[in-house]
Amino acid sequence: MAPDAREPFTLLVERRPVTGTGRIRGRALLEDGRPIEERAFACLWSEDGEAPAPGATMAELDPEGRFLLRDVPAGRWTVSVQSSGFTGKAAAPAMDEGGTVEVAVRCAPWPVPDPSTKEGLLRVAPAGAAARALTGWATEGDRRSRAFRVKGEELEAKVRALGLHAVWLSDPVAGTAAVASGITTEDASPVPMSLGPAGRVFLMPRGDGKERWVVVQDAAGTVILSNLETSLPGVPGKGYLLVLPPGEYGLTLSLGIARREPVTRSVTVRADEESVIE
Repeated sequence: MAPDAREPFTLLVERRPVTGTGRIRGRALLEDGRPIEERAFACLWSEDGEAPAPGATMAELDPEGRFLLRDVPAGRWTVSVQSSGFTGKAAAPAMDEGGTVEVAVRCAPWPVPDPSTKEGLLRVAPAGAAARALTGWATEGDRRSRAFRVKGEELEAKVRALGLHAVWLSDPVAGTAAVASGITTEDASPVPMSLGPAGRVFLMPRGDGKERWVVVQDAAGTVILSNLETSLPGVPGKGYLLVLPPGEYGLTLSLGIARREPVTRSVTVRADEESVIE
């Protein structure tokens, strides 16, 4: 006789480990030896601790900070523990298939972001030229220059928020340029800049093909460009092009991003004239 469909029954489920895997058992504590009081999770990360492992397994910590990661592929792994207020990582011992290894994780408060690395947006409104026709750089000290990008009729660049920046704009086709210094990201409105007549300075490439780092300073010693020469417009048969307002400039040319074997040059730029630097 068939049983009544409403009759209760018991379902037995047996958990079997996935073939080729093992387990990581561990405990996560704060630096003073106390368990994390808020909800926290342990997660499997790559051996170098740079990213979560593919299909990463996860386990919640118990009130004593203990956890068990199951079905972990054999090999070497890092265990990452995170909560809303704390974080920590530890490398687990190499694990064989079907084995269980132990790991201890020390956790600390999440690091406070360094305000000196915070980025801001530098905005410039060029006058007398279409933004899309311009090449623009924002430079702080001799740090690598940041390129401007077109945003409507304005130019904007992501820069270090706390810095004072020099801005160099040029129109390589029209032969006009402008330089401004002491600009910050605190300005609510874009900084107006008017381009005027400029001269052209060509940097002849080295005969051995080695790439150079170029630092350009104006007469006041302000760096207006610090970047590889290949970031500049190239003119066949002449070299890399700098379009600069009239004035005295110092150039430092060195090899590669390591800036080895620096050589300094001076150049006087006159409107509508060309100069060559070898």
